[in-house]
Amino acid sequence: MKKTVDVSIPLGPVHPIFKEPCRIKCETFGEQILAAEVELGYMKKGIERIMVGRPWQEVMFLAERVCGICSVIHNFVFIETMEKISGVTVPDRAAYLRVLANELDRIQSHLIANFSYCYTIEHETIGMYLLNIR
Repeated sequence: MKKTVDVSIPLGPVHPIFKEPCRIKCETFGEQILAAEVELGYMKKGIERIMVGRPWQEVMFLAERVCGICSVIHNFVFIETMEKISGVTVPDRAAYLRVLANELDRIQSHLIANFSYCYTIEHETIGMYLLNIR
């Protein structure tokens, strides 16, 4: 027997369980989800389009603004791309400092993600501890 769609449920684009806005269209049959379609891009700022045709010195600062939480990695990716295109090799000390900055950025990003999960399930005490550590 073929199951037909019982209810079509749109979630989002703004929903309390999502870290950033997106839209999910779920097709259900009773309690069973038959299909789900995810639509991303509600927060697209158009930074990539703004970067086109600008000098690299300006683009470097725009890359930091892609995400407010993890701004270090976007800038590093842009700079490393420019270095590879131009054939520049960075000194070992600079490479080590980049790894250190990336790891610190990754740790703080995980802390704020876990904070948002705790806050979503209304466990504010652990969430505040995580935010304090960050």
